[in-house]
Amino acid sequence: MNGKGKSIFVILAFLTLSLSITAFAAPVGASPQYSVFVGYGDNDHAGSNFPSIWCGDSGVQFIGSGGDYNGNPTAASNCTGTFDGGAIMVQNTGASSLTISGLTVTLPAPGADCNSNGCGGTDSGATCGGIARPVTWDIWFGAIDFRGTSTVAYTGGTITVAPGDYAIFTGTTGGGNCPGGPAPTTGEADFDTSDSNFLFNCPPTPTTDTQSAPQITLTIDGAAQPTLTDAGHTIDTGGQDPGNCGINEALGWRPITVTCGESCPSNQIPPTLGVPQFALPTIAVAAIGLVAFAFAARLMRRGPPTIPRQITNS
Repeated sequence: MNGKGKSIFVILAFLTLSLSITAFAAPVGASPQYSVFVGYGDNDHAGSNFPSIWCGDSGVQFIGSGGDYNGNPTAASNCTGTFDGGAIMVQNTGASSLTISGLTVTLPAPGADCNSNGCGGTDSGATCGGIARPVTWDIWFGAIDFRGTSTVAYTGGTITVAPGDYAIFTGTTGGGNCPGGPAPTTGEADFDTSDSNFLFNCPPTPTTDTQSAPQITLTIDGAAQPTLTDAGHTIDTGGQDPGNCGINEALGWRPITVTCGESCPSNQIPPTLGVPQFALPTIAVAAIGLVAFAFAARLMRRGPPTIPRQITNS
């Protein structure tokens, strides 16, 4: 490589390294990075199972209750009572705090091709009716009234999540009675998403219907985020109601993009939760920058190439 080529290579190496440093220093997107997980908590049916990380664990703000939520996301009293409902967990994987000020969860109506077991059934209990689709829950922020009244159940403020910490959203009222639908109702589970089922009882194959997959929209740092799809139907337990067949409905945390749903009830999250995560392109750029810089430094130490002296006979 001649002197001019070497100079150009060194400049490019420095530029690549600078870009990689910038990529590591700045969070991806307009707000700090975050990851979204979905699960289901249930101590209403046989057994008592919850996703692990849950209410009362270190670094968790818990917006929900097995009784009546009191608006305090760190109150131990919210950890007791009867839970039966879907759950959403937001983990801050960035380097600065993020603020959550909105969350909606929608269960759309099913498509025509539910699955080979057919469509049509909602909870067929003697005294309970299912929660008809489409249905949207917006029960975690602002002044929330008990269903059908003007009595304030609680006032939920914004949630600030420190780097590495979590916010978990689930039902804000609990109980073992009929599902209360998309609003707090004392003594009734107000986020009993399995009871918005559209398959008859407990068919052997949970739905794979994409049209009815739960939709989650968060507001973070003042901006509505892109709607996320629970492709594995974790929140609505496969479009069916396992509890109606005496089965505990709990499902462990899994990234919202995981599609295994009912087939992987245990936690599907890595043991390194809390460690900041960088996108693959950022890591790749950083690695290329470091290699290029090291190679350029080596060339600089070696100096210009030595040209063999030619000896001629006179």
